Amino acid sequence: MPRSVVSIDDLTNEEMEAIFQLADRFLADMATPGRPYRVRGRSRLASEFILATLFFEASTRTRLSFESAMLRLGGRCLSSSDASQTSAAKGETIADMVRVVAIFEDVIVIRLPLEGAVLVDVDESSVFVNNAS
Repeated sequence: MPRSVVSIDDLTNEEMEAIFQLADRFLADMATPGRPYRVRGRSRLASEFILATLFFEASTRTRLSFESAMLRLGGRCLSSSDASQTSAAKGETIADMVRVVAIFEDVIVIRLPLEGAVLVDVDESSVFVNNAS
């Protein structure tokens, strides 16, 4: 079972520092001249991966930031940003949806309106899940 990130408490201080150092490297390699926090270009780091974003709570900036990051890393994205258009609207549980989506995708970013709901769903996934709540 892959390790997921549901809260900041899931990361050690060393892991957080490593993430910041990696982000600094990407900014150094991909920053727009004159606008150092405007990333452009692409790498191939995630070229073999597909990201699914499952947003059951509106958050355009958060969803697009994950999707943009995956595309900049060379990966692909599939998105569900309208909860009324998902199988959950027909009565399927979020846990069932996560289990099925994990068959098709390599990474899932999920945002749910209920606090703690992601904790249950992580156990249902065979891929990395990131809580975007």
